[in-house]
Amino acid sequence: VRTGCGNGVLEELEQCDGDALRETDCIYIGYYERGALACAPDCRYDLSACARICGDGVRDAEEECDGDDDAACPGACNPPGDVFECTCSTARRQRFIADGFTADLDTGWTGPSHDSGVTDGAGFVLEVSNCDCDVMDGAGCGGTSNDPICDTNGHQMPTCSWDPFSTTSCDGHGDGDSRDEDSDCYICDEQSVNSGTPCKQDSECVPQCFDSAGVPTGACAGGQAECAPDEVCRGRCDTTETCLFIPLGAPLPLSSGGAPTCVVNIYREDIFGTRNIITGEQETFSRHFSFVYLGNNNAVPCPVCGGFCDGGGPLDGETCTGRCSNDDSDCRFDSDCSSGATCSPNSPECPQGFCNLSLVCSAGPSVGSPCRIGAATPLFGTTSLDCLPTPAQNISGNGLQINFYPATSEVRSLPFAVPCTATGWELFDCPCPDDGGTLTRPNFCAAACDAGDEFGQGCATGNTSGKFTTCAGGPNAGRACDEHSDCSPGTCSSNPSHCTGDPAFERFSCSSDSQCGLGTCVNACPSGRCVPLCVPADDDPEDGVCSAGPTAYHCSGEKDVFRQCTQLEADAGCDATCSVSATSCDSTDDCPTGETCTGNCTLARTCEAGGDGILGTSDDLPGAGICVPDNRNCFLDPIQGEGGDIFNGQGDPNNAKSVSVYCIGKTNATSINASAGLGGAGRLRQSGVNITSGFTSLP
Repeated sequence: VRTGCGNGVLEELEQCDGDALRETDCIYIGYYERGALACAPDCRYDLSACARICGDGVRDAEEECDGDDDAACPGACNPPGDVFECTCSTARRQRFIADGFTADLDTGWTGPSHDSGVTDGAGFVLEVSNCDCDVMDGAGCGGTSNDPICDTNGHQMPTCSWDPFSTTSCDGHGDGDSRDEDSDCYICDEQSVNSGTPCKQDSECVPQCFDSAGVPTGACAGGQAECAPDEVCRGRCDTTETCLFIPLGAPLPLSSGGAPTCVVNIYREDIFGTRNIITGEQETFSRHFSFVYLGNNNAVPCPVCGGFCDGGGPLDGETCTGRCSNDDSDCRFDSDCSSGATCSPNSPECPQGFCNLSLVCSAGPSVGSPCRIGAATPLFGTTSLDCLPTPAQNISGNGLQINFYPATSEVRSLPFAVPCTATGWELFDCPCPDDGGTLTRPNFCAAACDAGDEFGQGCATGNTSGKFTTCAGGPNAGRACDEHSDCSPGTCSSNPSHCTGDPAFERFSCSSDSQCGLGTCVNACPSGRCVPLCVPADDDPEDGVCSAGPTAYHCSGEKDVFRQCTQLEADAGCDATCSVSATSCDSTDDCPTGETCTGNCTLARTCEAGGDGILGTSDDLPGAGICVPDNRNCFLDPIQGEGGDIFNGQGDPNNAKSVSVYCIGKTNATSINASAGLGGAGRLRQSGVNITSGFTSLP
């Protein structure tokens, strides 16, 4: 019990008190220094400015060993920088490292959140057992094996820092509220009578008197006054204990339909599964929670670690690169330039400031603090676990539970077998329940004919959003349907009519020829039904796109491709002209070298021309492009995917390909739910490399 905390004098049990500091170097206490230690109000250090590292020679709670601190495996501790750093090289382990650039993440039933990626370099470490091989070739057995099918088990469950390899989660030690928190790990310290008891504050712990030899002589619940003159009263609630989380890579920036989000994935249980070290067949069962935060903007959903515009202007905080001093090529570091050249922060991407190339956070609670790059993304900059989003922006509560049960090299399938809930779609089947989020429908496609010569053509989409086949007769007469069983004892056969034969009225909804100009009013789908038709994509039969024409609009440029625009903007004209030749243009790229595209351009108002709709002014977004239409993505029924192994020629023990199909719950933000289609289905197809260590010979 510290009765003098706050008096500026460093007393027993105090780490700091005002300007009196027991030790201020993060490195000394086994942490990576990224900022100065702070003295918390209770006269203990606030370690939030520090992070533990491998290589300080001190075995921290989450490490098996560190340098010579290697009691678990004397002389066999993997060094810093090794893929299995600060673990024992004597153990059999597998590490999977994901390729974030080839991954395909599809989320929700509306379509815009399809074709995203994952955090590059994300993955996991597993222990490998119950298999053998005498000669390993990378992660696969290139020699003799009596049993190539390995059991794989990880340690990803959040655990308390005082029991890091426990089989009990933080919440299991704490208050049982289904949230793993630092406060779950607070316990009475080893000097308390009730050492190890969960606590929230010092009053819950019973201190003891200790003599000069450090021997306890009795309780001192009333404080120092109950101890002899040469004794000290010790014992408190140790609130420096933390919950150790295992993240699934750095924060993942996502942007779709004008709704940017930043996702932080945290494992919530240990991974388990099997892997064949000859064929590459594998399945891995894991569960993690996705903490979803409202993004900063479409261009930078997550805070980034360096590489952002700074110093003023509308583009502050957006990603950028510097320029090499010798040839003006893109760079982030001097090493990106040729020998002797430097990377300059002067960048045309930041016209009213400079490109901040320092490794500091661009935004969030750690803005301006030093950081380590966690992952590079092709559109959204370099993210870092040191640069987390603002907690108040969390729209997922305790996190969205994602179950990869399993992620596998084999085929996974999720049929449309749950009743849809959106008004007018109750007769259709959906892959997942809405979980209290946006009411579900099969997909967001317009009405299109599903059979015959008219296959894929829009049904009455010329002057409407399309009309669907409805029930003829029965209790559901007039309701949209896709099969006769929806309408029993009636039939799903009442197709809409539209015009054909006159281009001015093509596919206009009609009820008679008189409404079709020189054309005629016909059955929109005489050989089938008008349904929200999703068809396989040309380049990927497992992916789907809406068949009834473009239903989504976005900016075409690489810089701001996720910014949403409208059909009106896509159809509008552009009066901008090149500055010298006066030829019409949509962007400077259309002009001869040295000329700029300047003038009114409604078409690019939300894209390159910025808010004022005029190209050539200061609010232009370099590289954002113009507003273009695009076919919306959709899920085929059933949602399906296949991973890869030797048998299908898509993978092997070293190069893993996996697929997982699952359902996702809702967020707390109705705008995000509506944009992404949550709750709804999800599918992740990803590849990466496996690295295995510890195999020396057949057992």
